Amino acid sequence: MRVKYVEGNLSVNLGEVLDCLTLEEKQEIIEMLACMDDVIKRVSDQIIEGWTEGCSHGSIGFGEEFHTPLDKARFEVAKRSGETAKDVIERLQRAAIFEHAVCDQYQSWAIKMSHILYDNGIQCPPSPNISERGKYKIVPVEDGKVKE
Repeated sequence: MRVKYVEGNLSVNLGEVLDCLTLEEKQEIIEMLACMDDVIKRVSDQIIEGWTEGCSHGSIGFGEEFHTPLDKARFEVAKRSGETAKDVIERLQRAAIFEHAVCDQYQSWAIKMSHILYDNGIQCPPSPNISERGKYKIVPVEDGKVKE
C-alpha cells in the first residue's frame, strides 16, 4: 500500500486499504455501509435501473445464469414483485385506516366542543367546506339572538 503526502494531507488508495483488511474487517465495513441511506439508494438504483445516478454499476453477468450479486438481486426482486406490491398495498391500507380513525376522533371532539360552546351561549357556524373557509365566524348568542 502506498501513502502519498500531498499539500499537508496523507493520501491513500481506498482499494489498496481494503485489500489489506481481513475478511472480518471488510464484512464489518460492508455491514455498516449497507445500512446507510446513500448506499441503499445507489444499490436500489442498480437493481431497478441497472445503473447508479453517476452511471456506475456492479458486475453484470451474461447468459441465462445469474452469477453476480446484482443479477441475483434483480432476479429475486422480479420473482417477488407480486409479494412486494401486496405488502406495500397492505401497509398503505393500514395507514389509511389509521388516518380515518384520527379524523373521526377530531370530528367527535369538534362536535363535543360545539355543544359545549352552544351550551355557554356561543353559536358555532355550520362546518364549512374547504372552499368556504373564512366565510364564517363565531359570535356570542343570548336568548337565541346574536349579541352585537
